[in-house]
Amino acid sequence: MAASKKELIISGLASRLETITAANGYDTDVQAVYLDEIPMSLDLDEYQLPAILIVCSHDKLERKHQWVHGNWNVEIQLIHNEVDDATMHRFVRDVAKAVFANSPTAARNEAWRGPAPTGIHESLYNIWQLEIESDLNMIDANRFFIVNYLLQYQTRPHDL
Repeated sequence: MAASKKELIISGLASRLETITAANGYDTDVQAVYLDEIPMSLDLDEYQLPAILIVCSHDKLERKHQWVHGNWNVEIQLIHNEVDDATMHRFVRDVAKAVFANSPTAARNEAWRGPAPTGIHESLYNIWQLEIESDLNMIDANRFFIVNYLLQYQTRPHDL
């Protein structure tokens, strides 16, 4: 069975986030990106951090002619074993560079446009970074940030 547009979009996003490593020039060396089987942050050992959890949230659909336009909220949860704000802000910036520029130098703008492997997915027509939420309660000294993104895409109803 062929994957749905939403599955392809979110797996393209996950693949993009997996490139956040020191070897690729980023400040953060992400050990794992979790999409389908999301662990509790308490279940992660120190050698598994920093980690990214992708949690798909509300998708508001609008119908326009024969197309469905989705406004899909996706949470990118960032977990790190270092507790200082500067480390977490670099982590958030690395995620934004990977999503929007596909580069640690952010030399190219809107690199998410178009089909994989250069873009995330051809059905996406906009990505917005909506909110960055910092944890106020550190669990076992791990930091936890949530970056909310709005992924706007277009598809046929049967391809959702």
